[in-house]
Amino acid sequence: MNTIETWEAVSTAIADGLRISAGERVGIFLTDVAAIDFLSALSREVFRRDAILHVVLADERVDRIAAIESDLSSLGQPSRLEELSMEHSEVHISIRGMVPPDALSEQATVAAIAAQRKAKGAISALRWRETRWAIARVPTPAWADYIGVPFERLLAEF
Repeated sequence: MNTIETWEAVSTAIADGLRISAGERVGIFLTDVAAIDFLSALSREVFRRDAILHVVLADERVDRIAAIESDLSSLGQPSRLEELSMEHSEVHISIRGMVPPDALSEQATVAAIAAQRKAKGAISALRWRETRWAIARVPTPAWADYIGVPFERLLAEF
């Protein structure tokens, strides 16, 4: 199975598992653009089912920058855009691209990370209470290189 076929098969499995149907509002969070091909396949599947889709780029690099540069009170506030997405959606899917840690990963303080996690927890609570949901940790070529496994093998295992 090639990459496109894999993404299509996984997209169908997720959409079937979440019972996505015509007219439903589906929100997708994408945490890294390295997973854009999977987002494309999943979007096609959602539209094939005649559901209504919106996508939020919730890039984890931006979160890491915020944890370094923002004050604790700002970090403790949930993203209003993410809240609105959850409130609007009947179905939520988080596509979490598997990417290697970067230099930013170690610069934030424990207090900053804790404040940010608290805010993210509020979004997670909305997901659990308000939507049918799935989280997909999606392999990327960069992750495959990082762990020393050929991407094709990692994708086949996925």
